[in-house]
Amino acid sequence: MIHQSYSGCRMDIINIIPTNFKPLNVLEVGCSTGSTGAYLKQKYNCRITGIDVSEEAAIIANSKLDKVIIADLDRFDYSILKSEKFDLITFGDVLEHVKDPWNTLRCFRKFLNDDGYIILSIPNVRHWSVIKNLLVGYWPYRERGIHDKTHLRFFTLKNIKELIEHTSLIEVNMHMNFRIIEAPSKINYIGKLFNLPLIKHFFIFQYITLCKKR
Repeated sequence: MIHQSYSGCRMDIINIIPTNFKPLNVLEVGCSTGSTGAYLKQKYNCRITGIDVSEEAAIIANSKLDKVIIADLDRFDYSILKSEKFDLITFGDVLEHVKDPWNTLRCFRKFLNDDGYIILSIPNVRHWSVIKNLLVGYWPYRERGIHDKTHLRFFTLKNIKELIEHTSLIEVNMHMNFRIIEAPSKINYIGKLFNLPLIKHFFIFQYITLCKKR
């Protein structure tokens, strides 16, 4: 089944790529239907390899990308990638779905060129909606968002920084996606008004982090 939450083009991921950087070989982990990869391919004229657990999504992505691998990251055979090296590896809201995101990221790091970048998009479990639900004693299991029922791991900003540190990466840049509520809504357009030191982390929906090898 295609997860509609992740099938669109991720301009937030694309926009954090340094303007003076031109990737030639890209690995998109969690490529869904290939919308983001197709945009990157058009912009940089690069080779795109996608990985996704959904066979249905992968069939669509295969018509847009150079290569698509159907695989569960918890049982991924890294030998499939052989000795290939990538200039850019992206994880668009993927790592929270795997049992051991620390090991997963560490394994994929081996396929990154020394001057390449890894981009992580990870939802923020410190969002005010999570705290509100915990205060009333309820955890909503939803089809999308921070409360996505397929999430296995949960991250705050500190957890993300520890993940980066433990996998021998360093943070180069970070973008924050603000939302008032989880669901897509016009009210979220004013989310950046909450970008204030004492409260901003309660209104950040996702952290988009640009990393490189340490």
